[in-house]
Amino acid sequence: MYLLKDKRGYYRLFDTSDGKTHYLKYLGKDPKPYLDTLDKGNEILEALKEYPDLALKGGQAALAEYKRRKMPRIKSNGKQYQTIVIDPPWPMEKITRDVRPNQFDFDYPVMSIEEIKNFKLPVNPEGCHVYLWTTQKFLPIAFSVFESWGIKYECLLTWVKNVGFTPFSFMYSTEHCLFGRCGSLSLLKLGKRLDIAAKVRQHSRKPAEFYDLVREVSPEPRVDIFSREPHEGFDQYGNETAKFTEG
Repeated sequence: MYLLKDKRGYYRLFDTSDGKTHYLKYLGKDPKPYLDTLDKGNEILEALKEYPDLALKGGQAALAEYKRRKMPRIKSNGKQYQTIVIDPPWPMEKITRDVRPNQFDFDYPVMSIEEIKNFKLPVNPEGCHVYLWTTQKFLPIAFSVFESWGIKYECLLTWVKNVGFTPFSFMYSTEHCLFGRCGSLSLLKLGKRLDIAAKVRQHSRKPAEFYDLVREVSPEPRVDIFSREPHEGFDQYGNETAKFTEG
C-alpha cells in the first residue's frame, strides 16, 4: 500500500493478494495522514513510467526490480581471497514485507537464485573460507548455492537476536550463516562458538561481533561482498559500501 498524488488529490495504491497487480482508492485532498507513504508511492509511479512492464509486479517488487535495473555494474578488483563473507540480496519473500509494512528499505535491488548461483567468487584456489549469510526461507537453497560455487559445507553459524518477528508460528529471532571451504585452509583458532548473541540494528546490517569472530579465525586477505559498511581487515565489494555509519 502506497500513496500517489495528482492534481485532483491523493490516492492509495494497494497490492492485491496475488502480489502482481494493484488498484487505486481515492482518499481526498488532505495529505497529512498519508505523508509517510507519499514519497514511496511516487517513487513506484516513476519506476512504472520508465519501465511499464513492472506493472505486472507488486509495488515493492516493482521498486526492487527498478533499482536492480538502475544499479551500476560492480567492478572486480581482480584479487583472490582466503576469506570471503557474502550477504547476497536474496529475493525477499512477501510475507516479511507484510509483517513489517513500514520497513521500506526492503525495496533494495535483489538477485534471483540463479544469479546468486552464477556469481563468481574471488576465491584463492589454494584455500579459502566462505561465510554465506541467508534467511530462514532461503536456508535450504543456500546449501545448493554452496554446491554451485564449489564450496564444501562445514557448519552453521547462528546470530541470536535480541528481537524477532512472527510471520507464521515461531518467532524468527535468529539468522544464519553457512561456513565452508575450498581447499584445506585451516582455521587460525579452534574451538570458537557457533552462536553469536548481538543486538539488531538496521535491516540487513550484520553485527560487529560476527566480523570480530571472522578476523579471529580466518586469514587475510578478506573481502566482504555486497558490503554496506567498512570493516577493519576486509576489502569491500558492492554498490552500497557506505550505507551504514556508526551513530
